[in-house]
Amino acid sequence: MKYLVLILILQACALEGSKDQTHSILYYTHKRIFTGETGKFHTALGVKGERIFFIGDKRDIPKGAKIKKLKGELLLPSFVDSHIHIIDLARRGKSKCLLSDNITSKKVLRIEIKTCLAKNSYLNTLVIDNWRPAKFPLHETHREFLDSLTTKKNIIMRSSDGFHFAANTPVLEVVLNKNIKKDELQRSFESRNNKLTGYFNDHGLQYLTTFYSELFPKPSTEDLYEIIGKLNSFGITSILEAYVDFSQVDLFKKLAKRSKNKIDINLAIHPYISKKNEIPSMLEKLVRLRSELKKLSGIDFNTIKLILDGGLEGNPYQKPPRLPSASVLKPYKPASINVEAGQEIISYKHTNQHSHSRGIPYWKQSTLNEFVKVLDEARFITHTHTIGDGSLRQIRKAIEFSKNQVKGHTIAHMQYSNIKDVERLGAMGTSAVFTPLWLNRDLAYDKKVIPFIKKVDSLNRIYSDKNLNEKFYPISDFRKNGGTVLIGSDSPFDYPTPDPFLNISSALKSSQGDKPAFDIHQIIKAITSKVPSLSGQKNRSLEVGATADFIVLNQDLFRLSEKNLFKEIEKTKVLKTFFHGEEVYSLVD
Repeated sequence: MKYLVLILILQACALEGSKDQTHSILYYTHKRIFTGETGKFHTALGVKGERIFFIGDKRDIPKGAKIKKLKGELLLPSFVDSHIHIIDLARRGKSKCLLSDNITSKKVLRIEIKTCLAKNSYLNTLVIDNWRPAKFPLHETHREFLDSLTTKKNIIMRSSDGFHFAANTPVLEVVLNKNIKKDELQRSFESRNNKLTGYFNDHGLQYLTTFYSELFPKPSTEDLYEIIGKLNSFGITSILEAYVDFSQVDLFKKLAKRSKNKIDINLAIHPYISKKNEIPSMLEKLVRLRSELKKLSGIDFNTIKLILDGGLEGNPYQKPPRLPSASVLKPYKPASINVEAGQEIISYKHTNQHSHSRGIPYWKQSTLNEFVKVLDEARFITHTHTIGDGSLRQIRKAIEFSKNQVKGHTIAHMQYSNIKDVERLGAMGTSAVFTPLWLNRDLAYDKKVIPFIKKVDSLNRIYSDKNLNEKFYPISDFRKNGGTVLIGSDSPFDYPTPDPFLNISSALKSSQGDKPAFDIHQIIKAITSKVPSLSGQKNRSLEVGATADFIVLNQDLFRLSEKNLFKEIEKTKVLKTFFHGEEVYSLVD
């Protein structure tokens, strides 16, 4: 008898446990749940804790289960921004002078800077952010332009992409007082008739340490948390912070100690190496830091940021023209643009200064090879900034030299390429992060790029070379050769907002050759896939056992794409964002 009683008690406990499990699962119903697999739509999603417990038809939900019906037109995996700068987003919020995005004349630029000077009259140094040098030419030097505004204060203009700078005479005098070697000065600062013009590239920042507190104001943990809230409102729950130096690591440690994480952050830490003999100590430092950060929740550090070159735009309006700094395989052409009778006329004139310029490679090939090799052996992933085809060739050689053991190295931008390198990198299983907004043709910008790469007889024929066009952002070639395509906003550089719907729309509108760069399934896969990591979940599809990271939208991206309503996609709003099973953002109740 006592055994029968015991059996009955055990059965009752099991039944009660089954009921508890049913009640611990929250089922969400929605008319269109896209799982992340092409063509798969469902109507119910069950969440238990941080994980997805059920995905399928709402008719299969057990009786008595907790059910919440979600509004909106589409539920899908949450977004990943695979290349973003949240530290710089936070800094931009502290900017004393943030120029408008739509400045198209020197007159408007002058007015905005004068307004900033008046508002910040108490400052000795004014940093002007969001300068867009490709939008219109300055026919005088940058130094002359800024000096005409004031020489009583230090003025530094920083471009929207962070690679171009300009300064007035008081700032340049600080640089000249440092007794920099002539060849190093020429590498960073532009001169004309043995006088600095005021323009300098990002390499020149190392000589402006006097102004670092103004150039790089330190954001607080609260500043970053505010940015994360903004990202949640865009449906983003995972990011790669694309540039972190060692001094900024403590900021993320403090962020991780907050009571509630709302996002997964993968850090790409930038170590500076100039000589091979510095590699062992740097590797030791990186391994030690990885071990330390492993203990933190929501922070993943296994990625090393490498910057191989600068920007691909020069200035053909200057005399002589300023050539681009990005590393390229063939010498730049000395393109000049003159305005004659209201028409822009392009011409080419070789000088000794321009005869062999292939830009500025930031690394020696042998040092890069050795560093990537030891990183690969230590199970680190590289995230490499490459703009020119020269820098792409460098990282391809370095990954091949390393034997590519981690199979997860990532290349950012890949703006201009040699197709053979693209094919080999794709075949090696690397990933590439693209910003689809960069695919939009911008004649003002392209006039400062294409004529330096290939001779054009008229600016009206700047896009006439199909083979050349296909070397820019080679998404299709990279994908078809086995590479993984990811999406990053690169915000706040070039585009101040990390709004993913702008990139989705741009991706669908853009073409490469005769075909679109993306179809709707390809872009959704790319923008919901995580940057490769040796820890954490890479697969972002909504499936049983996966982390419950998903969003609800007010529009159906698939149906808008089918109707070619790409402009409408830009107007899409996120209604709700869920991170690890918890609602972290809601536009509606």
